[in-house]
Amino acid sequence: YGLVGSEMCIRDRFTSMHEGFFLAELITERDTVTDIRFLEVNPAFERMLGVDRDEALDTTLTELMGSEGKKWLKAITRVFRSGEASLVDDRNPRSDRFLRSHYYIPRPGVVACILTDITEQKKAEEEISHLASFPELNPNPIMELDGNEQVVYMNPEARRVFPTLAREGLQHPFLTGFRAIERELREQRKMIVRRDIPVGELWYEQAVTFSPARQNFRIYSRDITARVQAEAVLKRSNTELEASNRELEAFSYSVSHDLRAPLRSMEGFSSALLEDYADKLDEQGKQYLDYVKDASDTMGQLIDGLLRLSRITRSEMNYQAVDLSALAQKIVETLERNQAGKPRTVTIQPGIMGFGDEQLLQIAMENLLSNAWKFTAKTADPKIEVGVLEENGKPVYYCLLYTSPSPRDRTRSR
Repeated sequence: YGLVGSEMCIRDRFTSMHEGFFLAELITERDTVTDIRFLEVNPAFERMLGVDRDEALDTTLTELMGSEGKKWLKAITRVFRSGEASLVDDRNPRSDRFLRSHYYIPRPGVVACILTDITEQKKAEEEISHLASFPELNPNPIMELDGNEQVVYMNPEARRVFPTLAREGLQHPFLTGFRAIERELREQRKMIVRRDIPVGELWYEQAVTFSPARQNFRIYSRDITARVQAEAVLKRSNTELEASNRELEAFSYSVSHDLRAPLRSMEGFSSALLEDYADKLDEQGKQYLDYVKDASDTMGQLIDGLLRLSRITRSEMNYQAVDLSALAQKIVETLERNQAGKPRTVTIQPGIMGFGDEQLLQIAMENLLSNAWKFTAKTADPKIEVGVLEENGKPVYYCLLYTSPSPRDRTRSR
């Protein structure tokens, strides 16, 4: 129950979060990202980009956005080269929304991005810019300081929300750290310096400019308390999500120790009943015991899967060339030794090469071939074929199960 609850909690947060999110495979040429291929997106991403999930998955950015995607690729290339996260603001032409993109590299070969819709913020900034030429009518606090750091002007809103500022000057919380901003504007000759600053329980965004001709500073500001509170809620949600992931990992690891013993008892006593009391059981009773043994075997496989998942979440992805033919042959040999039943005819195409994390590819191949082994158990002439073919210029790896003499009834897994 704990595992299912944790998975549902994580999935609910992923699908209900207001920020868009995508995970994509990097397509690179030397030190440049030439494209990305989307691996996962959430519903907020669909709304912000104006695309469906099915349209985005396994699609490249160029296919999805055309030439408009070049701006994204430039930003992703910078992150790819530096290894450091990056924030980029840009307008998305598909949805006509302004998006703030937070790119980062969670593991080699993959880029993740959190998208925040800042359309309303951009509109507010444009409104502020428009109203800035009319300080007296501006609903946001605006003030000026002269070259001696004295407050020489405050518009009506500034006087209303900061009634003591003119008297307190740089000692007022709204002007904390102003001298550092002054140095940036004078010495580094910046056009504008932006910052967020707390004043009591409220937060304000400031845009400070300097006029060399007049030797004065103008501060445009607006109340961003609601945004800061929303970001705090998001941060708490992320922290809770990380805690849920750790809880899921701990549960996956401990469940093997908690459940192995009763499973062994179930299987052992079921086998004992079948061996020692077979003459006292009718066919239906024997079938019931077979059901119990099959269920315990299935539960054992689930526990093994949980343990593999636990190891995966703690390990780092290691991309390399992998000989899939050799990997499949090794797994088949293990299945032949450990799985009772009629022999299978297994054909493995030689020289199948793949690129990825060898541990994950082995787990995928084990699951695929174990299922093939299970589904051919009752076949008169069981045959399994592993190979690769090309579709649309891309390799497609497959496992064919011959579960019927008729070619039409072959089962194919890709």
